[in-house]
Amino acid sequence: MNAAAHHKPLTDFLEKATDLINAGQYRQASEAFLVFEKEHPTSDYHVLEAIPFRIQNHLTAKGGTATAFTKLSLRHNTWTTEVVEAFRNPAKFEEYVHGLEAKVKELAGNKAA
Repeated sequence: MNAAAHHKPLTDFLEKATDLINAGQYRQASEAFLVFEKEHPTSDYHVLEAIPFRIQNHLTAKGGTATAFTKLSLRHNTWTTEVVEAFRNPAKFEEYVHGLEAKVKELAGNKAA
């Protein structure tokens, strides 16, 4: 099996997770990960390492700014670890990302957004 074929399930899942996150379907992204993890138990690390970056991109695009997100990161420097831990629990992940959204919007001055 060539390297591209070997990584296809991982790249397909990361694309799916990114699409779900960008659509605000956080619980569904986490649920999909739990299924993926059972089917591909040795790939979970790669997914978990990629999730904070996808959340950062989403939050910056959704209503924040790079500056607002940077402020959040500096004020709450454990967010990446916490988001990864939450990703294994759909309800917790949904709640956590909604909380990050609110903080980024507030820091960007978009309280009503």
